[in-house]
Amino acid sequence: MHCPRFAKLDVSRCADLTAHWLFSLPYPPPRSAHSSATSIEPSQRRGLTSLKASGLVGMDLVDVGLLLQWHPHLVVLDLSFSVGLDDTVLERLVVRPQPPVLAEPSQVDGGARLAYVPAPITKQSYPALRHLNLSACKHITSIGLHHLVGAFPNLEILELSRIGGRLRTDGLARFLASCTKLRKLDLEDATETSDEALLALVPSAVGGARTGAPNLTHLFIANCRSFTDGAISAVALEGGCAKLRVLEADGTAISDRTAKAFVRLAGPRALAARAAALARSGERDPLVASKRPALLSVLDNRTTARRLSRDVGWATTLRPRNGQRGHWAHAVESYHDREPSSSGRDGDDVALPERERDSRAKGVLDECDPARVVVRSFYSHLAVDAARAAREAAEAAEREKAAAASPRGSSAAGAASATPARESLLRSRAMSDSHILRPSRLLDDEDGRAACVIS
Repeated sequence: MHCPRFAKLDVSRCADLTAHWLFSLPYPPPRSAHSSATSIEPSQRRGLTSLKASGLVGMDLVDVGLLLQWHPHLVVLDLSFSVGLDDTVLERLVVRPQPPVLAEPSQVDGGARLAYVPAPITKQSYPALRHLNLSACKHITSIGLHHLVGAFPNLEILELSRIGGRLRTDGLARFLASCTKLRKLDLEDATETSDEALLALVPSAVGGARTGAPNLTHLFIANCRSFTDGAISAVALEGGCAKLRVLEADGTAISDRTAKAFVRLAGPRALAARAAALARSGERDPLVASKRPALLSVLDNRTTARRLSRDVGWATTLRPRNGQRGHWAHAVESYHDREPSSSGRDGDDVALPERERDSRAKGVLDECDPARVVVRSFYSHLAVDAARAAREAAEAAEREKAAAASPRGSSAAGAASATPARESLLRSRAMSDSHILRPSRLLDDEDGRAACVIS
């Protein structure tokens, strides 16, 4: 009660905390007269703006709708991994019971009796909510999502991953069609969802009302095996969501043609999004940070992206991993990038002669170039292995040459030749998919991450 501007709370995975204690938090109605904090005005209390309660026990027994009414300015709500959360909780979220209405007395058998007419059912809406996370809530079905149609008119981020086969098409398609401001959607492992739900994201105008998600930028449909290549291309390519620049389609039916067309569109889309974000002032957009470039992930699809590297090419357009540079980063041993210029900033080689820049960029994967599209696939991992083997072979040749030129060259050359390039090809890909180093306790970036990350 002494924190009138208390706005963000994260109680995820608190094993000794139950959900009903969330109603003990201070909220906008006036404080108690017995409170000693006389300097706090009721108008200063705005309630929570972010509540993360992932895996909290007893979430199915509380009235989530009443919680949202107590905190009308709530922007982020994370209820993921709530074991008991089911369709009835979502129904109570939007349908509030109203007291019956007293009607005119009626004459029955010569006596007057009072009659009560049930009040009409009205659905609640929460226009302030922007981010809703219901991932891994195994008991939610499409019926529960049907109740949420129209409840969140300004929803921008929706996470429904790891629900599995219970997430079917009908209710999900209606709910997605009503989220016209959606920018990020996560449907990972929705194995029983058909193309109709995906096509609901395509912008359209029906009867004067606009549906779809024209502002969609991030789409995660990994392991959604029921989606066809035609539905994926309808969303990702021209005529669909024109701002989509991050597509994770691991284990899906996406084709080489669709993947190639998306890569050519994602690069300019990411550059336009970053330019628009820099032009705006105020709070930074978390979906348009430099650490979230254009990305296509088609892991576990050996028939996809086979010709992508050959037709589009790793030389100037693509990179296999998302490398990041900055004062907060640690050096990673086996990443592939051009050397930073000694006369400029990290990664800025404008001062180098053009011929030298071309020679240094030729054949380098350049994993820290934000202008390139990240393509994660089986063949991009092979490209990382090949580049590593080539670099180790070149370093071994340089050592042999230096050892041969020295007076004790014979013994040094024998030691260098004991590790041929063949061994590097047989090594496991320790960083083929993702690798995060131990965080540092000294430096940190603005997002709270204190490690060099390659994903």
